[in-house]
Formats: sequence, structure tokens, C-alpha cells
Amino acid sequence: MAFSIFHFRIAHKISAIGAVGIIGLSVVGGIYLIGGAAQEQQRLLASDARAIATLTAKLDGHLLESRRAEKDFLLRSDEKYLQRHAELAKTIIDDFGTLQKLVHAAARTELSQNLATIRAGYEKYLQHFASVVAARRKLGLSENSGLEGTLRKSVHDVESALKKFDEPRLAVIMLMMRRHEKDFMLRRDTKYGSDMKKRVAEFTAGLSKTSIPAADQSDLQQKLASYQRDFFTWMDVAVTLQKELKATSDAYASAEPVIDALQQAVEKSRNAADAANSASRAATTLQMQIAIGCVILAVAAFAFFIGRAISKPLAAMARAMGLLAAGDFAAALPGLNRADEIGEMARSVEAFKIKAAEKARLEAQAKQAEDARAAEQRKADMRRLANEFESAVGGIIGTVSSASTELEAAATTLTKTAETTQQ
Repeated sequence: MAFSIFHFRIAHKISAIGAVGIIGLSVVGGIYLIGGAAQEQQRLLASDARAIATLTAKLDGHLLESRRAEKDFLLRSDEKYLQRHAELAKTIIDDFGTLQKLVHAAARTELSQNLATIRAGYEKYLQHFASVVAARRKLGLSENSGLEGTLRKSVHDVESALKKFDEPRLAVIMLMMRRHEKDFMLRRDTKYGSDMKKRVAEFTAGLSKTSIPAADQSDLQQKLASYQRDFFTWMDVAVTLQKELKATSDAYASAEPVIDALQQAVEKSRNAADAANSASRAATTLQMQIAIGCVILAVAAFAFFIGRAISKPLAAMARAMGLLAAGDFAAALPGLNRADEIGEMARSVEAFKIKAAEKARLEAQAKQAEDARAAEQRKADMRRLANEFESAVGGIIGTVSSASTELEAAATTLTKTAETTQQ
């Protein structure tokens, strides 16, 4: 690592730290942008899934309301429920269209197929319900309207005409016919039609055996024929109504499992989209945290190695310069082969060291010459002093010799004087 960065200048090394930081920030920014795009995509998918789920729930609610309006009409025979049913049918068809667009935009083929199946079943249900409505209207929405009103009038005519005569047996047969009529209305079983025909035959046979005038018998026969005709007409329409009611229920029932499957699929899709959206956010957050951590570690590592690459040779340079300052020109300077500012500094100090060593050498040579001259001067001075000393000593010796002679003479004189004195 250290060798690979010898050829870079300190400014470049320091810039490298900033470059690593910028690259790291760019990576973090890239992760953020890519993650943001992925999150946005997942958010849109989740939003579409929620919109589909909401509209599916709304559609299911409208379907249930439509079914309730159907039942209310069948129970109460009130046109207002038909109007409500028609409004709901229009809304449901619109819901199908809107939901189909959302599903198509979300590329959910299986949901699109389910929707198509449900819509086909609902449209079939509407067709059969329209037949039911037509049959109910034909039968009569009230007791005095339609075939029911006609049948009621026919029965009333027969019963009114029969009351004029005291014929209990015919009255019983008439009551039995009314019972068959009511049984069929309650049970919708065609066997009561056969029973009705038997009772009509019995009534006709019994009528011929009575004492009722022929004209009245003919009138009763005509009224009974009208009653029979109106009953069987009512029965045929009622049978048709029953078939259409069953077909209506079957059409709706065939769509119910698909509706349930659609709701489950939509709910599953929405949960999956929400989970994917949350996972995308978590993944982006984790990636950014890892990237930031890596950037911090990379910048710290670069700062450490580059700081070490700068501080270590500088410390070595400081030690070498300390030795140079102490006069040790043999100290080796580190970093002479470096291409950065430290190498330039080392080479400058090396040049200074060479010049300082040369100067010291010259100064040493000059001092040596000066010392030689001083020694020669000292020798000359010593010779001169020796000569002067010798001259001085010679004079002193002469003086001392003269004085010695004088002293010797004086001593001789003193000796003679002493001897004289002694004598």
C-alpha cells in the first residue's frame, strides 16, 4: 500500500480521501435513487392492489344490494325495488368496467379472467331477472292486477253464480279447486294442475245432475271454463316464473365462488404488494446503511494509510534533520526516491547536507591551515624567546660570576680581617 502511493503527491493523496467520500456519496445516492424507483414501483403496485381491493369490495357490496333489491321486489312486488335494482345494475356494470381497466393495467390475467366470468354470470343473472320481472308483472304485482286479478275475478264469478243455488256437493268441489289453486301457488307443483282438471271434470259431471236450470248451468260452465283457462294461464306463467327464478339464482350462484375467489386473490395480491412495498423500503434502507458504513470505513482506511504514509516519513525526516543539526552528516535521509513533496523535501535537505558537509570540510581545512600557521608562529616565538632567554641567562651568569669574584675577594678580606681581629 505504501509503495503504491509513493508516486502520488500529498495534495493528490488528500484529494483521494475526498474522492472516496464523493464516490461513496454517489454510491449512496445511486442506491437511494434506485431504491426510490423500486419503492415507487412497489408503491404504485400496492396502490393499484389497494384500489382493486377497494373496488372489488365495493362491487361485492353492490352485488349484495342488487340481490337484496331482487328479494325485496319478489317479496313486496313494489316497482321501487325494480328501480333500485336497475340503478345498482348500472353501477355494477360500471364497476366491472373500471375494475377491468385497473386489472388490465396491473397485468393481472387471472383476475381479468375471474372478472370476465363474474360479469358474464351477472349479465346472465340480469337476463333471467328481466324474465322474472316480466313474469311477475304478467301475473300481477297486486292481487287485482295482471293474471292474478283476472283469476280472482273468474273465481269470484264462479263462486257468486254458485251461491245462488243450494248445491253443497258442487260447493265442496269448488272449494277443492280453490285448494288446488292455493296449493299450486304455494308449492308450484304441476300435479295440482292435474288435480284441478279432475275437480273440473267432477264439477261438470255433478252440475249436469243438479236441478239448476239449463241456462244457469250453461252460465256456470262458461264461468268455470274462464276460471280454468285463467288458472292454467296463471299456472303456465307461474311455472315459467319459477324456472326463471331458479335460473336467476343459479346464474348468481355460479358467480359466487368466482366472486369469493376474486376477493381472496385480490386480498392476497394486496397483502403481497404491501409486503413487497415494505420489503423494498427495508432493503433500500439496509443497502444505504451498508453503503454508508462502507464509505465511512473506506474514508477512514484511506485517511489512516495516507496519514501514515505522510506522517511516518515526516517523522523519519525530522529525526534525520535532528542528526544533521547535531553535526552528523553521515545520517541517511529517508524518502530520497519518493516523487511527492516529502521526496522533494528530502532531496532539498540532502542538498543542504552536502553543502553543509562541504562547508564543514572547507572550514576544517582552513582551520587546519590556520592551526599550522599558528604552530609555526608559536615555534618562531619559542625560538625567539629561547634566544632572548639564553642572552639574558648569559648576562646573568656573567654578572653572577663577577659578583662571585667580588664575593670571594670580600670573603678573603673578611677572613684576613677576622684573623687580624683574632690576633
